[in-house]
Amino acid sequence: MTLRLFKHRCSWLMRATLMACAFIAITVSVLVIATRYWLLPDIERFHEKITVTIASAIGNPVTIGKIEGEWRGLQPSIKLTDLRILDAQKQAALVLPSISTRVSWKTLLTGELRLASIEIDGAELLIQRDVNGKIFVAGIPVSTHGSDSQLTNWLLRQPHLSASNALVVWVDDQREASALVLQQVNVRIENSLSQHRISLRALPPEELATPLDIRGEFIGSDVAKLSEWQGQVFTHIDYTDVSAWKSWLNLPREFSHGRGALRGWVGVQGGKLASITADLDLHDVTTILGDDVPEMVLLDLRGRAAWKTVEGGLEISTKNLAMRMQDGVELSPTDFYFRTSQSVQSENAAQTASNELRANMLQFETLVSLANFLPLDATLRSQLDRYGPRGRV
Repeated sequence: MTLRLFKHRCSWLMRATLMACAFIAITVSVLVIATRYWLLPDIERFHEKITVTIASAIGNPVTIGKIEGEWRGLQPSIKLTDLRILDAQKQAALVLPSISTRVSWKTLLTGELRLASIEIDGAELLIQRDVNGKIFVAGIPVSTHGSDSQLTNWLLRQPHLSASNALVVWVDDQREASALVLQQVNVRIENSLSQHRISLRALPPEELATPLDIRGEFIGSDVAKLSEWQGQVFTHIDYTDVSAWKSWLNLPREFSHGRGALRGWVGVQGGKLASITADLDLHDVTTILGDDVPEMVLLDLRGRAAWKTVEGGLEISTKNLAMRMQDGVELSPTDFYFRTSQSVQSENAAQTASNELRANMLQFETLVSLANFLPLDATLRSQLDRYGPRGRV
């Protein structure tokens, strides 16, 4: 009797499961048919409603020239022509001649609009910082707090975004600098959960640099919590004049002047700069490596140099680095390592300094000269001055 009842219940459960699957399949089929043959071909009739929805989502007035829909592969596709986002003065802050999107079926699972791809061609974008330091992208204020971050976080949940042949204009009212124009901008962003990959190629003004090549990989899920983000940025420039960027960028004091070619990696940890590694072929370089050391002026600098923060201090290393200083001191290609840190044993104890210095070839006179520009503790510096080592090892 118990076995018969069990079989009856299993049979009923199987029939219910099959009926539920059939219902879902029929519903999805009807939805697909309605979308493909009724909604998409006649999507222009919803022009005003779509325009109002987009404007409400981003908080700025929007105009759209034309809306088209079609079925591409297994996904519905929507194309917007001549989309313009207006600023507070009703001027176009972002012009998108063509934007194509494919709606992802994940929309049904998440209850949130998900796009399989967003592809933009020929965009014209205005980025502006006002006198109070507030940044606006296409007239939209950028913030990492509250609802202002919702749009950015939504974009980070879309798997593929790309923009080709774009024009980007940066206007900095706080610095009172002339507009910086980047042409032929191509951007590609790939998002997978909390992992994000970005590549950017752009053509800056000739007096600043040759074409820029920037790539990055980051881990993070919420722009309101940048302190939790980490990642690395790679850049390659065949020629640039670092000081020429001062009108628009806050250059690090460690490297404020120089011209030539560079390839570099920048590490980010906890939302802050954590490391820099660079392959250099530069001339007329100006750098300062600490608070209590003088500025170093180099006529030529070639090789690899790296800098990173460590607990209580910093670490500097080089590989095949050669330099010629303004005072005539020259360093042959050298592998060099320097680390300095400070630690406190207890609350009442003084800080204990730790320094480490290594090199594959020691030119003592050159190293003593370079020591004047390194943030050494007073004891080590006085020992170098007292013994004045000479010669080569």
